[in-house]
Amino acid sequence: MEQSRAQSWNSFISSLSPNNFNKTIKVITGEYLTGSLYSLSFSEGDVIKITELIVFGAKAELYQNHKYVKTVDIPPGYKGEFQLVADPNLYETVADLIQHVKIGNEKESQPLVQNNARICFSCINIEKETKLCLLGLEEAGSETFLKCKLLKNKKSPTILLPMNCRGQFQECQEKQSYSMDAILKWKLSASYKRMVIPVRGILFHGAMDILPEEFNGYLRLLPNYLVKGVLSDGTETIIPADIDMQIVDISDSEQKNTFTTSMSLQDVYWQASAKFPLTVRIVDVRNDQLLGTQQLKQPRYEVGDYLTILRKESLKKYLVMEITHHSSPRYFLVSSTYQGIFQRVPRVFQFVYDVELARQIGNEISVIAHKDYVAETSQLSSFKKGDGFRALGCGTVPTATGGKVQNIEVLECENILTHVKVKLPLYAEGNFSEITGNNDRGYIMDQLYLKSYHAKVIAQDCTLQNDPLCSPKELKIAHQITEECLMATYEGCSSQALEIPVNRVNLLVKVIDYSPLLRDTSTAMCPFYKVEILSAADYQSLISYEELPQPPPVPPRSSRDRTSNEYYCSSVLPKNGPSPPTLTEVTSGTLPALEKLFLVQQKAKNLYLPTGTNYN
Repeated sequence: MEQSRAQSWNSFISSLSPNNFNKTIKVITGEYLTGSLYSLSFSEGDVIKITELIVFGAKAELYQNHKYVKTVDIPPGYKGEFQLVADPNLYETVADLIQHVKIGNEKESQPLVQNNARICFSCINIEKETKLCLLGLEEAGSETFLKCKLLKNKKSPTILLPMNCRGQFQECQEKQSYSMDAILKWKLSASYKRMVIPVRGILFHGAMDILPEEFNGYLRLLPNYLVKGVLSDGTETIIPADIDMQIVDISDSEQKNTFTTSMSLQDVYWQASAKFPLTVRIVDVRNDQLLGTQQLKQPRYEVGDYLTILRKESLKKYLVMEITHHSSPRYFLVSSTYQGIFQRVPRVFQFVYDVELARQIGNEISVIAHKDYVAETSQLSSFKKGDGFRALGCGTVPTATGGKVQNIEVLECENILTHVKVKLPLYAEGNFSEITGNNDRGYIMDQLYLKSYHAKVIAQDCTLQNDPLCSPKELKIAHQITEECLMATYEGCSSQALEIPVNRVNLLVKVIDYSPLLRDTSTAMCPFYKVEILSAADYQSLISYEELPQPPPVPPRSSRDRTSNEYYCSSVLPKNGPSPPTLTEVTSGTLPALEKLFLVQQKAKNLYLPTGTNYN
């Protein structure tokens, strides 16, 4: 029976779902290609519980005009930016979809898919070609559901799709570009070889050494994998992918009383909610934690100590960065329960292109120009210092320059004073400042609709003895994350609850009791860490990556100054043309006195809804 279900180690890795590594295997036969592998003997009957699939680098096959060129190694920390090629495969059920598409709680790991067939399931009705944002997996009763957000019109309802729901799901083509590290972390599946297109230009400067000089094809990624597993005696080990062995999946028939499993905190978190509270004993303490325990105010964990896990929670938190010109910025992780009051601070955008980027995030935005601009053609609009605009949307305008017609990308705006519609080229420089209303203040939870904004704390959180967010003059609330935490009490300190982020505190534990005496989970209902101070490295590890859009367009030039191959396109910038405006975010400062400023601000007040309004 077992032999009929046997498969190669490589085949097993390719079959792993990117969303569920909770598998237990038994080794049938095999040999490690480069020698003995620690305590793993590969004798018949060895049992391993798989806990994680790790990507530790990649090679890439280069294709030009759909013809293979060569294979290159992608060095660690490679700085180039790439655009994803959408997975062309169609998935007919939700179960098939989550088997191949990686989904996580963070925005970066929430893929967009399009359903190419109408779905009528129970009370769910999804029209053909509806786009869905995949938010994660959710348990309800004894079933697992896919949590999705339907992207249509201004309302984006959230629904739960069962695993047997049938449709025609296909990944959507994304416009933004990503670093290679981000792609390897969030955008891979062991069963699909991801294709990417390099983005040239200022975002790719100095990072093209692994590609041919005139390369304009695509790359097929070949990631290298390691598998983290736990042996039957509780020892954790790392298993390379280059093993010639046969295994059998015994996940469904695993005898739990014969497999004493050590678990990571992530494994504990994914236990069914009905199993909490539970008591665990610490069997190993790792020292490679993402964040120092001093920042988290965690106790000094020792092997042999006990934790009572009261419950699990998924907590909303915010990554916040101090804006300063005089010293290195400070970084913070702020809980949604933080009770300090924020006052918005106007942002400053150097180019129209930067205004458009802010608008694309989802915020309604109005700005004042602090620099004159004279349009090159009558089809485009000029503006003067002090003019105020409300951004409406992006478009293109055909213009004749040097005897040739070009489509110039523009931002369509409404002049706040005259209500005249204008078209501003994205390359126009205006040193714009954002217009904010006097009532744009509130708690950090009140600003959820503002996906990236600048603010300062005008009233500290009274529950904190020393509120570190009060001293900075300006803060950038950059990113919202969801952190998976265990609420627990430590041995001998049952009155003091701990908030343990499972991805940042690296412990190996063994479950001792699923029915501890302490059944009152309200012990954990107390204030936790509202503000953590992070290092720059910790901040980057949590923010995962920044979405990087295509480089901005360049101003039109006459034909005598430009050869035919110098026209800007979406992925190749002109070699000898002027550099496009860099993607910069300028902090606010003292703005010059302008005659029109007061009138513009008064009119702009009508453009903003009161703080706390539900924008969904």
